Parts: sequence; structure tokens; C-alpha cells
Amino acid sequence: MKKGNGHGQEKPRRLTNWEKTRLVFGLGGGKRSAGGIATVVIAVLLIGTMVAGNAAALTPQEKLDKTIGNIQTFLIGIGIALAGVMVILAGTKWVTTRGHPEEQARVKHWLMDIGIGCILILSSTVLIEVSKGLIVH
Repeated sequence: MKKGNGHGQEKPRRLTNWEKTRLVFGLGGGKRSAGGIATVVIAVLLIGTMVAGNAAALTPQEKLDKTIGNIQTFLIGIGIALAGVMVILAGTKWVTTRGHPEEQARVKHWLMDIGIGCILILSSTVLIEVSKGLIVH
């Protein structure tokens, strides 16, 4: 017997997380893959903008500065993403310690290390600029 609302209509089924992911990234096909198509269009536009911005003739020094800046931006993004994941893991560990003082002390140490890492990541721009100044000049 089908579940219904008493009016002969079947109750809509909730989507699983995997089905939602497939819909967002356009892996599902059908009518609901518009989110995936939009993601691809946005990615193509962003890549086209970056390529068009690099079309200007640059001196070797400007190319080096731009390359270092691109690498720096990429690594900062990865570092901040990893720090976010580590904060989530530390928070989960904190909740699951259930009052054990040794475990809580270890999680506090993790959080302090994550904080120091974030400070280093965010101050890396200054460190790289100082290093470039020492190496290039």
C-alpha cells in the first residue's frame, strides 16, 4: 500500500545527499541538472576571464611576480580550507571526549596549533614580499 496524503496523491520522496550532489553538479541528467550546467557555465566564464587577463605582454619580472602571486593565492586557499577541516575535526573530537581531561587537553593543543597555522598562512603575504625583496634586489 502506498503512502499518501489521503487525497489519492503519493507523498513526495526526500532526496538523499548523493542525489542532491548529483543534481548540483549535473551528474543526474534529466530536468534537474540545470545546477550542473550553471556550474559549468560559470567555470568557463571564470577561466575565460583569467585567460583574457593574462593576454597582455608582460616583462619577465612581471611574469615572475604574477606567477609567485598565483602560487601564493592557491596555497593560501588550500591552507585555509585545510584549517577549516581541521577545526571541524577538532570540534568533533571535543564533543566526543565526554569530559576526559587528557583528551580535552589534546584537542586544546590541536586548536592552538590550528590557530598558529592560520596566523602563519595569513601573514605569508608579508613574508613572501620580504623574501622577494631580498632575493630580487
